[in-house]
Amino acid sequence: MHIPILLIAIEHINIYKRKKDLFSYWRFKMQLNEPVQNSKVFPQNYKVFPEEGTDIYVNQMPKLIAEGRTPLSTTGLMKRRLEVKNASEPVRNSWLYNRFDTGDGIIYHPDGRAKIALDAQPLREITPSSKLINGALVLDSYDGFGDLELSKEELEKYEDNDSHKRKEVLNNRIWRMLARHPDEVPEELAEDPKLLKEYSDLVFLEGFDRRVIGLYKFSPQDTPTMRAWYVYRLAGSWSNAFNWGRLDDKSALLVGVAGVAPEVRNAPQEGVVRPTLEQVTAVINPHLSNYGRDVVMKDLERLYQ
Repeated sequence: MHIPILLIAIEHINIYKRKKDLFSYWRFKMQLNEPVQNSKVFPQNYKVFPEEGTDIYVNQMPKLIAEGRTPLSTTGLMKRRLEVKNASEPVRNSWLYNRFDTGDGIIYHPDGRAKIALDAQPLREITPSSKLINGALVLDSYDGFGDLELSKEELEKYEDNDSHKRKEVLNNRIWRMLARHPDEVPEELAEDPKLLKEYSDLVFLEGFDRRVIGLYKFSPQDTPTMRAWYVYRLAGSWSNAFNWGRLDDKSALLVGVAGVAPEVRNAPQEGVVRPTLEQVTAVINPHLSNYGRDVVMKDLERLYQ
C-alpha cells in the first residue's frame, strides 16, 4: 500500500534534481542538431547565434541573415521542443532548458493598441545602426503588418498576470496567435490546431505549471515601435513567452534555421510573390545533375505541400 506513495516521492525527487541543475545548462556549448523521428525540417540544421554565451539582438540577427538562415519563430521553437522530448540528453537539455529569442514581434501603437507580427520582416532587417527607443525598434508606420491586433483593453487584461492554468493557456489569444492556431491567424500562416495543447501538456508534464506567458506594460511612445518575443526555458516553474526583451540587451540568443524556405511575412510592402513549384523547377532543373535531381525535387515538393 506504500508503493504508490514511494513512486510519487521518487518522481518529486527527480523533478527537483532536474530543476536544481537546469540553470547550469546555458553555460555549455549547446547541441541543437540530432536526427529526430518525424522532424519536418530537412535537413535538421540549427545554429545558435552567438555560438557561445549571449549577445545583443541587433548584433546577431544580421549574422544569422547573412548565412541565409531563417530566424526561429515561436511556433518553430514549440514544435522543436516537442520533437526532442526523447532525444539524447545534450540535445533535449539544450532545447528545453535555454531561453530563446525569436523572429516574431509585437508592434505597439501610440494609442495603446498592439499587433502580433509573425516572422516580422523589420526584425530580419535590423542592424546595430537601427533606431531604438527603450530597447524597441522604431517603425515608420503601424499599418501594413497584418490583422493580428489586440485592443488596449486586451493588453491590460494580460499585463502583469503571468500565472495561468492549462485551460487559460489554451484560450489565451496571444498564445493562440503565437502558436498560429487556425482560428486566430490567416490560412496561409496556420499550423496544427493541436500544437498549443501538445506544448502546454509538455510544460505541465515537466512540472512547470505556474507561469506560461509574461506580458509587461510599456508606456506608449510617440511613434510605433516593435519588440521581439522570446520564450523562456522550462525551469523554475517558468515557460513564459515574453514581450519585454530589449533589442539592445546583451542576453539575446537566436536560432537560425537552414533547409526551410523562408516566406516574407509582416513586411509593409506590396507585390511580394511566391513562385510556384513549376516556376522554381523550370529555373533550377538545368543546373541539377541527374544524381541529385530526384533528391532536390522531393524536398521541393515537400515544401510546397
